[in-house]
Amino acid sequence: VAYALIIAQLALDAFFIIEERKQFLVNPLLYFTDVWNAMDALVVISNVVANVLRLVYLEDTIPCKVFLCITSIVGYFNILYYLRAFESTGPLVSMIMKISNDMTNLIAVVLIVLVGFSQAFWIISSVDRSLPFGTIQDSLLNSYVFMLGGFDPSAFEGTPLNGFATALSCFYMLIVSILLLNLLIAL
Repeated sequence: VAYALIIAQLALDAFFIIEERKQFLVNPLLYFTDVWNAMDALVVISNVVANVLRLVYLEDTIPCKVFLCITSIVGYFNILYYLRAFESTGPLVSMIMKISNDMTNLIAVVLIVLVGFSQAFWIISSVDRSLPFGTIQDSLLNSYVFMLGGFDPSAFEGTPLNGFATALSCFYMLIVSILLLNLLIAL
């Protein structure tokens, strides 16, 4: 029964691929400039990959689950496309899309600051991988948590540069506060 459902879903995906291909062939350059088309294509591609992986491995592997998660998230965002038609939700969706477009440059700056400081924190903490900033992944995650106000003064205990790291953390929090206030003002 499960295989029949996967085959049926792949058949539906084939239909959507044909429809997306028709739209793409009308104007290939314009196709991906529309965010809705890009999301449609991503949903179909990730769903096809996930279901092919299901058929090949006869189970839900980790890559399969990742592609299904992508399909789910982007698929639900696609609901916003249809909500544009309603009087009560249409202006909200338009506003969300406009704000998202306006924020891209600011988000790029925030990401640059985040990556720069997380690398600095990682360099300071790399003497002990068990510290909150001991690995680059932990450093990125904890720098993001710092950005949201989750400052932990004990994060750098055990490093030779404890005082410098705390001062750097305070400077980071100041820079992030300014950036996020600019984001709030921009909205």
